[in-house]
Amino acid sequence: MPYAAHVRCNRMADSDCVVRSLNRDDWGAWNALVEQSPEGTIYHDYRWLDVIGVTTSSANEVFGIFQEGRLVGGFPLQVRRKGPVRIALRPFGTPYSGLVRCAGVDWNPGDWERLFDSIRCRFVESTLTFSPYSLQVTAPTNWTCEEKWTYLLNVGDPEEMWSNFSFEVRNRIRKALKSGIEVRENSSPENFYDLYKSVFANQGKRIPFTKWTFSNLLTTILEARIGTWYIAYTDDSKPVAAALFLIDSKRCYYSFAASAPELRRIGAPSLLVWRAIQDLSKSVQFFDFGGANIPSIAQFKSKFNGAKQRYMEYRTIRGNVLPALLAVYRKFKASY
Repeated sequence: MPYAAHVRCNRMADSDCVVRSLNRDDWGAWNALVEQSPEGTIYHDYRWLDVIGVTTSSANEVFGIFQEGRLVGGFPLQVRRKGPVRIALRPFGTPYSGLVRCAGVDWNPGDWERLFDSIRCRFVESTLTFSPYSLQVTAPTNWTCEEKWTYLLNVGDPEEMWSNFSFEVRNRIRKALKSGIEVRENSSPENFYDLYKSVFANQGKRIPFTKWTFSNLLTTILEARIGTWYIAYTDDSKPVAAALFLIDSKRCYYSFAASAPELRRIGAPSLLVWRAIQDLSKSVQFFDFGGANIPSIAQFKSKFNGAKQRYMEYRTIRGNVLPALLAVYRKFKASY
């Protein structure tokens, strides 16, 4: 039985809206909404949500907002069960999961409060991460708010962009070229996986998918024409850096990325990004670095001198008893 709640979302029409989980029959309407809305990103697209859900064995849902039977908004969430409670958060590898709205739908503060409450009443813990392209929203006081950042490059003129890169980035790229680094598009998914797995290993974490499911992720993205990947190799064909780039009609997004720590000094990651920008600038005007909230990653991305963009993450925990049970469950799982 699909979940449904009511929220008033158009003060001009002053009519109730229904919020419910979308199914496959709604995919076309949802992707059309994401495409036409300035708030929509590739991370809201059902094709991405579906393939990343399959890859990580996660339940990704889109909650649509319907007014008089017409889809006028919605937001994707990953729904997880933690022991006796359910939580909702951003899907894996998905920096933006906030609201996407149809143009012409007028919302007032009371509408926002009812929408946030409709989410909070279903989950013990909820997280919504709006994109940098969303309008400013004031959440109810029972939600916390955190600023996050990304960088946005205008890639319409690669020559001008090159001159705007920091000296450090340009020097890294020249060094990588001099070292014989070769960047190949859509080569060995297995090499990409091995590099990406090492990132998790260095952090003492377990990668949440297998080599097979990761390879399937890449090939599915390529077949759906929503992304491509690049791998940088040394002159003796050793893979040293890799990155996935997702694409929609508005911009390109820097997604999964990895590099061999012992060889970063030769500049392969910077050369890989530059090659991707050169290729992808032929079809899009903007390049979104997909978040810059870890100091070491932010430092790398900031050197390309894109415009710093703020986006907001909202989080709430409901009640007292259930969050305590959630904390006990997490402690129990961590002991095994």
